[in-house]
Amino acid sequence: MATRFSLNQAAFFDQFARSMVKMSQMDVLTGNAGEIRLNCAVRNSRVSGLETAGDEGLAADA
Repeated sequence: MATRFSLNQAAFFDQFARSMVKMSQMDVLTGNAGEIRLNCAVRNSRVSGLETAGDEGLAADA
């Protein structure tokens, strides 16, 4: 796939646009349904307390 995209810029942008539309149709998890990760590759444990972070959580540090 990477080779195809490197050889065909139009194919890359077509697939990118399709992927963005698909991602925009996903439901956003809020409140206790979602989580703020300290490391994107690792799920938080439920004892960390991060699942209860609100608007004043990690985003405020940015």
